Amino acid sequence: MKDLMANIILGKASDNEKLVFYKQIETDDKLRKDFIWCRNLYIAHSSKRYVRLSSSKKDDFKKIKYRLLKRKTFKLIKLGISYAAVFIIAIMLVHLFGVSSIDNPNGEFSSIITQSQSTNQIFLADGSTILLNANSKIELVSQNKNEIVLNLEGEALFDVIHNEERRFIVKAGGLEIIDKGTKFNIKANVISGLVKASLIEGKINIIAGNDTYSLKPGEEFMYQNNKHKLRLFNPDESQFGIWGGKFVFRNAKLADIAEELEQWYGVSIEFANGDLKSKSFSGTLDRNVSLEDILNMINYTTGIKYNIYKKKGYTYVTIKK
Repeated sequence: MKDLMANIILGKASDNEKLVFYKQIETDDKLRKDFIWCRNLYIAHSSKRYVRLSSSKKDDFKKIKYRLLKRKTFKLIKLGISYAAVFIIAIMLVHLFGVSSIDNPNGEFSSIITQSQSTNQIFLADGSTILLNANSKIELVSQNKNEIVLNLEGEALFDVIHNEERRFIVKAGGLEIIDKGTKFNIKANVISGLVKASLIEGKINIIAGNDTYSLKPGEEFMYQNNKHKLRLFNPDESQFGIWGGKFVFRNAKLADIAEELEQWYGVSIEFANGDLKSKSFSGTLDRNVSLEDILNMINYTTGIKYNIYKKKGYTYVTIKK
């Protein structure tokens, strides 16, 4: 079981192995605690994508990193290091990097909200994971042995451990997205009402009003004002750059890029000239830089100009020729 745990943490386990393991930890509380702590330590220690760290936090992390390496964290169970020591380090890492666990079988989790320029990785008790983008909110609507229902505002990537005995449902902007053994991305813009559900792996069903649609990998369902459109995309997870700490734009229209920047930086972007929305840009840009840096890079390639101003405490950007 320890080898299987290591494979799951390292992402080497098959779907069937995951299902077996997560069913086991439902009844083995000690194994579940071992797994949660080791997994959170691994994610926080190895990831660079969660938040921009201040100088003080960088110093804190260097100290924690040294302790992790010195103690050889992933031999914790075999060495029998006390839970107290592991718990202290895990809590510090969770605080620094935005790693959350919804592991309480009684469903005490209610909601998680992210701020600008930060993401949050959420672990459900059944082994499913959710990566929540900046300026987003996810709520647990209900949870029982037959189904789990979540409500999303903003953007998230879902990697679901499929269980025929328990439905996994995400509500977003009037849609219900039902897992069928799946990795999928959802963007739900609260202001415009536009919802995009993009299927990367597996299968999802989408309920819109009285109609049900089934998506295959590489299909994206767009829904707004009771109207929908289905389009194809490259089912490459790397295109959802938030999950790798990058903006990945591949011949992307400036209108779509503006949507990404609005979500990440928490700003409102307007186009002074409508024809600018269709201009395209390609590039891979680091998310840890300022909005001005991103706009300058786009300006260098496309020639667009911009103006950033504040009004009533909110930041606006105007794109112009």
